[in-house]
Amino acid sequence: MRERGVDAVAMEVSSHALALGRVDGTTYDVALFTNLSEDHLDFHRDLEDYFATKTQLFTPRRSRRAVVTIDDPYGDRLAGIATVPVWTLSTTGAPADWTTGDMVLMPTGSTFTLHGPAGASAERGGPLACSTTLAGDFNLANAALAVVGLIAAGLQPA
Repeated sequence: MRERGVDAVAMEVSSHALALGRVDGTTYDVALFTNLSEDHLDFHRDLEDYFATKTQLFTPRRSRRAVVTIDDPYGDRLAGIATVPVWTLSTTGAPADWTTGDMVLMPTGSTFTLHGPAGASAERGGPLACSTTLAGDFNLANAALAVVGLIAAGLQPA
């Protein structure tokens, strides 16, 4: 990637990687949180252990800032305890720094607008018009989180 001039990359950091020290020594510009489910209870004792492991990513040791989806109780809780600056995101209408609107879900993808804090999307002149070719409300939420993550990193979404 360095040889090709890549200067930004998005990567998933699993709870396994955090627990096993696989990302020790790495500090991310922006950490993103989608939700917490029972996906990795084969590795963690319970949801509280899983949550505690994930919270490590939202500390100055691991990231500089964060964007947290608050549409589930764990995201809402994480936004309150993260020790890095946090922008919140909601796709369900909950009060947040960033919210989605004008959502149209289709079998071939979705469109939506993102509404952010004052000035956050000023270069675009207001709400950001977004789309994804992936169907489903969870993919719309993931796309919204990715766009806000780009903005938090100082990059302009295409």
